[in-house]
Amino acid sequence: MPAPATIQMSRVEFKKQVLFVASPTLSGQEIEALLQRSRTLQLTVAADGTSLIAFMAEYEFDVVLLALEDDPVTWGHLAYIHQVSPQLPIVGCLPNDDTALAAKARAEGVTFVLTPPLTGDRLRRAIGRAERATETAEKSVSPQSLHEMAIKLHADLDLDALAHTAFHILFRFTPCTAGRLLLTGEGGYFGYESGLSPEGEPVVRKLSPEAVALELAELPEALETLTYADNYQLRLQLRRGAQRCGVALLSYPRRIKLMDAEVEGLSLLSRHLAYALHNALEYRLVQRKREQVFLINEVTRQMARSLDLEAVIADIVEHLQRYMECEVVAIYTPHMTGPRGENIHIASNLADRTSVIATTLQRDSGLIRETMDGGETILCRDLRTLPEWRGHSTLSRSKIATPIWLDGRIEGVLEFESVRPGAFDDDDCAIAEDLALQVSVAIRNTRLYRSAQAEHEYLQTVLDVAIDTAIISTDPAGNIVTFSRGAEKMFGRDAKEAVGAPIAPLFEDSAAAVSIGKLLEGRQVHFGEADVALKRRNGDLFYASLSVHPLRAKRSEGFLFVLTDVTERRAQQEKLLKLSITDELTGLYNKRYYQDILPREIARAQRRDATFALCYFDLDGFKRFNDTRGHVAGDELLRWIGELTQSVIRRQVDLPFRYGGDEFVLILPETPAEAARRVGERICQGVFERFNGEVTVSFGIVEYAGESAEELTVRADKMMYAAKRAGGNRVTTYASGEWRFQSGGWQAVAMPEKPTSYE
Repeated sequence: MPAPATIQMSRVEFKKQVLFVASPTLSGQEIEALLQRSRTLQLTVAADGTSLIAFMAEYEFDVVLLALEDDPVTWGHLAYIHQVSPQLPIVGCLPNDDTALAAKARAEGVTFVLTPPLTGDRLRRAIGRAERATETAEKSVSPQSLHEMAIKLHADLDLDALAHTAFHILFRFTPCTAGRLLLTGEGGYFGYESGLSPEGEPVVRKLSPEAVALELAELPEALETLTYADNYQLRLQLRRGAQRCGVALLSYPRRIKLMDAEVEGLSLLSRHLAYALHNALEYRLVQRKREQVFLINEVTRQMARSLDLEAVIADIVEHLQRYMECEVVAIYTPHMTGPRGENIHIASNLADRTSVIATTLQRDSGLIRETMDGGETILCRDLRTLPEWRGHSTLSRSKIATPIWLDGRIEGVLEFESVRPGAFDDDDCAIAEDLALQVSVAIRNTRLYRSAQAEHEYLQTVLDVAIDTAIISTDPAGNIVTFSRGAEKMFGRDAKEAVGAPIAPLFEDSAAAVSIGKLLEGRQVHFGEADVALKRRNGDLFYASLSVHPLRAKRSEGFLFVLTDVTERRAQQEKLLKLSITDELTGLYNKRYYQDILPREIARAQRRDATFALCYFDLDGFKRFNDTRGHVAGDELLRWIGELTQSVIRRQVDLPFRYGGDEFVLILPETPAEAARRVGERICQGVFERFNGEVTVSFGIVEYAGESAEELTVRADKMMYAAKRAGGNRVTTYASGEWRFQSGGWQAVAMPEKPTSYE
């Protein structure tokens, strides 16, 4: 690309491509003078932001030298470099010995900060170190971060929340700026697309099922997990085993240049995402079936409350609208007449929350006419695709119309309307047909008083549909009236044996037994919903989500117990929780849990007017040990440090954490600094004796004195560095404004066995 005339550029011919971004205090001429004798570097100087953009677009660079100034221009340059080439090593050149600016530069992603004096040799060495650091990062995208991402994916069972989490992870893991998730499963087609907000957060919106189905049909099902659509788009095949469940399309602002570690990481994430999406789709189906059971039961209860058609249908419309998530629900009954002989039409509008009786809908209006004539359910995903628009609301985009059959005759039409195209699917049609059947029963109730046995048989039929949910009804005394097939499966009991028996023994060993007893005795009017531990007939323990609803029909009263087995969900949640707060290598708690628990400990100390000790320690000589003996030995050493730490603290009281690398933290509740010092001495002595002084510990202790969590952590860190500056292998305490150094003369204590790799 030709350079604009206003851009100041100069090029010195060397071999390795180095881009220097100048500043007012450090010019390109100075750097050129320092590197002019180098035969291995080719330097390009960008004097301002315009030339930086031009050079980054035109050339490929191996490393960037950035003149550091604490001003918006410098940080803007740095942000642009990260955005365009996230993996490019950056050497920050300080004009003076400004430690605060150096720390800020490292925090903003500068690979290596070079302090004065600036010489050619020091510049070349800094470039080499930055490149080696980047190469190390390229060899392994953090397994810990991949592990955390996988946990987050499996933590969401709600499909919409999972899609948002997936985009958040993909945008964080790889520098894409837009993406699409196209999914297929038993429940149909689902799709989401996302871009980035100005704040860098995903902005997710749903795609219509028709658009997803069409796009998936046009995309080839590649054998490889990761393929390039072009230089700016990546395709991730989402498979669960050999079954394809979708595709993730990632778009990039410039040509894709992924590291091997990124490719491996994306492949791993695609597998986790496929399974997480499958679980979310399965969970959605289960939830939908459960909601259907509740909805049908609620409609049945409403029918039992009254024989007044207008009141019953109005209540039914309200419940249908809430479940179907639509703007309008209408029931048109041309054969039923009101008190003055008018046709009854009841509609509920979500916008103004009103239910009205109207006669404006005629038999020849839109889908009502077609449904009345054809006798079949009609689904229109987008009304604007119909050849005729007459008879449809200008706001409605999608509709379902299903006939209400009664005694071989169409009694009316049940209709749902939404302003969203593609709002309804085939599952909704099936639900609408079931609900139309319920409406027809409500109409029948106004003509014929059904016997109690017919009501019981109908309810039992509804209950038996919910094979994965236990639904049990009782009389007011708590004796079982109906015991669904799902209840037989869950409790391991036959319905014939259960009906007539009291329900209380099913819950006698659970925490809900007392509340259920009060409910049956009339001393409690509400139960709500709760997870309870129950036993099957064979003694196996399981967990269920229990809700109890009072039945207040005219001819029968009692209670409805609804249980859903949540054993697997609870086990998965507990497993994910443990993984999320534990350091995998040492078995100690991790940094994230420390940041969560320290404010709680401070609040507890404030409530009790108590104190506690915070200990911060790291290993002296660990890097040398790790470099000479290898990473396996280094990992064994860290694992042993975890065992040692747990052996000298109070279990169930004190809290040990691996803060990161070879740094560790202890929270010792209700422990003064002097008592904490003895813990530090035992750890220092144990490490010193076990490794003969090759590895030692610098141990800092502070006592809580009313400050914030961040201030307390910083103070403990300073104490640790005070011990390190004093030579290491010692404990430094700070309490009541007094520093105290303790070293040497450790007393012998029992320690865990030395790992075999250190022999």
